[in-house]
Amino acid sequence: MDKNGKILIVDDSKFNREILSEILNQYTVIEVKNGYEALEYMKADKNIALVLLDLVMPEMDGFEVLKYMNQNHLIDEIAVMIISINKDDQSIEKAYELGISGYITRPFSSAVVLKKVNNIISHYKRQKKLTTIINKQIYEKYKNNDMMIMILSHIVESRNGESGLHVLHIKKLTKLLLNILVKKTNQYSLTLDDMISIEVASSLHDIGKIVRLEEMGVEPYMVANSLVGVVAQRLMRKVCPYCKKEVATSLSDRLALQEGIKYISKGTGCPHCNQTGYKGRIAIHEVIEIDSKVRKMISNQEEIDDIMKYLVEEQGVETLRDQALKLVKEGKTTVDEFNKIIAYID
Repeated sequence: MDKNGKILIVDDSKFNREILSEILNQYTVIEVKNGYEALEYMKADKNIALVLLDLVMPEMDGFEVLKYMNQNHLIDEIAVMIISINKDDQSIEKAYELGISGYITRPFSSAVVLKKVNNIISHYKRQKKLTTIINKQIYEKYKNNDMMIMILSHIVESRNGESGLHVLHIKKLTKLLLNILVKKTNQYSLTLDDMISIEVASSLHDIGKIVRLEEMGVEPYMVANSLVGVVAQRLMRKVCPYCKKEVATSLSDRLALQEGIKYISKGTGCPHCNQTGYKGRIAIHEVIEIDSKVRKMISNQEEIDDIMKYLVEEQGVETLRDQALKLVKEGKTTVDEFNKIIAYID
């Protein structure tokens, strides 16, 4: 049972360790003589409140310990205070850049060491308490999101004939990939809350297959609070470059495009495209960011036309229709492919 907190003292000098242990006898103190032992202990024991670290040690010095703690996110969980003979500004600045909570130079005052340790431990306990509260709130949000995704998976299954397990599998796979990502790199600085939001967003990739959100029985505020963005995508067949030719548009073509385009491209059919007139596909994407304005519009159940108008005019969203039309104008696809996209949107 820890007395007031657990402190790990890392110093190659037994004499220095014994002095610090005596000063901090109100705490549970563990002594190790080098950086390797310190890291092994930190990885094994998650209840260390503070590490008192010497900088000058053989095998692995204090800076190497700090670098490892940063790379493996241990510095986010465990406070570190340096106690060292090094007094130069460069060493002190470098240590603070690596995330330490305090720096004391030798020789030191026992009262100052104890006071600083007490302050750091108190801060550690408050931070732990706050983290527990936040994690509880995140867990509640996670449970609510899980329930919503479970409901939506059943709706997808009943409305579209697609297995509802598909939605749940996507969520599980996304979670696994995110866990691997945060272990591989700290480039994205993903919090637990960020990861939960991404899991939810990935699970909702099939929601566009349901005709109206109201039919799901999902309250608008739940949708608004859960979504961080929406991505719609479609594949369009490309005109075969080997048999491509320009043809005049018909009246029905111009009506469908709602543009006065006089010529479009078509494939006449050849061995390269198995006489289909198409070879390959090209993707179009509609990416929508759910900002505070959109969130409010969803919660207020405003008309989809009003939401889309805001997205196009204020966010500059390029719709699937706009992108499909652009490809027709560029001669990369046909009016028939364009009509399929419009039918999907409508």
